[in-house]
Amino acid sequence: MKTLMAIIVCIPFILKSQQTPRVQLGIYGGMGVAFAGENRRKGISYELGQSTIIKKKGNANRRIEVYLQFTDYNYTSDSRDGYSGGYSSDSTYAFTRYKSQVFNAGLKWHIPIIHHERYRLIIAPGFALGSLLTFRYKRTWYHRSTDEFVHEMNSTVYPTVRFMLGPHVSINQEFKLTPMMYFHLDLNFLVQSNLAGYEGYSVGWGGVTVRSGLYWYLKPKNASGKSEVK
Repeated sequence: MKTLMAIIVCIPFILKSQQTPRVQLGIYGGMGVAFAGENRRKGISYELGQSTIIKKKGNANRRIEVYLQFTDYNYTSDSRDGYSGGYSSDSTYAFTRYKSQVFNAGLKWHIPIIHHERYRLIIAPGFALGSLLTFRYKRTWYHRSTDEFVHEMNSTVYPTVRFMLGPHVSINQEFKLTPMMYFHLDLNFLVQSNLAGYEGYSVGWGGVTVRSGLYWYLKPKNASGKSEVK
């Protein structure tokens, strides 16, 4: 009963504190260039996420972004790359297609470069802590002399513990569409390495991604009806 009464008493203060919008909720998607492993195999990555941007009360320039993100990495390797020696006509080479899926939770601090009502340019350093969900590869062997198919193998790994950690830096642009909604266009740099290796191998992922999304303020107007989105 005392707890309930305390909540009732605090309701006016909570409502008053929320008159100025301080929280943006958004969803985003992106695509970029990815690399993986010690040989920096290149490929394409896709990402989908949700983030929450919280500004310091009374100071719109100081903000923190918390996000959840799913990333799908696709890359290839060819055993002929970098090989300059001779080979016999009956030798083979392997072409491999990889797919890695990672789920991340991250935190970024927003440092404003340009901060106006309708446009913002921000650099946001931070870090991401994630887990490798699945790792798949399809490896195909061919005759070097004729590119004739020899053999193919598929494999999928579902690791029980595979934590990923690394720095995340983004350059964020925000365009004001309405007093309540912003359009985001970001350039992201993310590099991660595993904390718990699989079968003794150390694996890293990373890349550069362009992503866009829509963000909404939770409380667009104050008590007088005027917008206070900053």
